Amino acid sequence: MSRRATPEYEHPSQDELNESGVISTNGFKTWASFGGKSLGEFEDETEARKAIRREMDRQKYWPNCYFVNDHGNVDLISVRTGRIYASWV
Repeated sequence: MSRRATPEYEHPSQDELNESGVISTNGFKTWASFGGKSLGEFEDETEARKAIRREMDRQKYWPNCYFVNDHGNVDLISVRTGRIYASWV
């Protein structure tokens, strides 16, 4: 079953992704970035979310956080829990 974005959420633009926290994976490795800058490679999504949250707190700026999977699908997620709020396939 695929999740679809609800009407109140629109697919993020490239500019929004560049300004946000982004976790991406190729199925084997996980990377995190914030504000368009790499935060490095992490063992898993949880560690990547923690790194993004630390950077958000450091900068005192809390934009959206997205997860991009190995198929290019984008999920709007909670940086604290990983809960998915919206998905775009």
